[in-house]
Amino acid sequence: MYYVLKCDPDFSLVKYLDWLNIGECDFSPKQSEPWLKNKNFKLILSLQEYQEKKLSDCFFCSILTLISQDFKNVLKKHSSQIEFVPASIWCGEYEFNFYAMHMLNHLDALDIEKSIFAEVKFKRIAGITSLVLKEDKINNSKVFMLKNTYTSIFIVSDEFVRDVEKANLKGMKFIPVNEYRENVQGVSIT
Repeated sequence: MYYVLKCDPDFSLVKYLDWLNIGECDFSPKQSEPWLKNKNFKLILSLQEYQEKKLSDCFFCSILTLISQDFKNVLKKHSSQIEFVPASIWCGEYEFNFYAMHMLNHLDALDIEKSIFAEVKFKRIAGITSLVLKEDKINNSKVFMLKNTYTSIFIVSDEFVRDVEKANLKGMKFIPVNEYRENVQGVSIT
């Protein structure tokens, strides 16, 4: 069984973000080539004081997915096709070490014939109301992104979910693929 991994919106940091320094680095989370030219780059975020309770093992910040060391360990167990960039999160005088994650494993596993979606925007599927995967395209992948979708859809296996639960990681929701829904703009509503 496969699930769509979503970061829990209760752990969103955007409203608490004072500033984000992404250095002199041009990257896009949608590109398929390695996203960074300079691997010595470090991401730094500053949060308003006393917001460290909002930190979880996985959350979105602007266009980035930030993860903890524990979550990185689980991901590395299931896939070698992920890049990680160190990220420091400062909250008052406290520093927390995280990673910006970039998934390189993008699979053409969306069954367009059986899935139901609202439209194609910029050659990408949007407004999915019924998501069906092509099992033959997955090739035993435990963690991957769907190709040609308007929003990033992160798919994980039940084995991956068990490892996340065993590690007691927080800040994630796992939606069974057959229950995943988006609105017309491509925003998840489940």
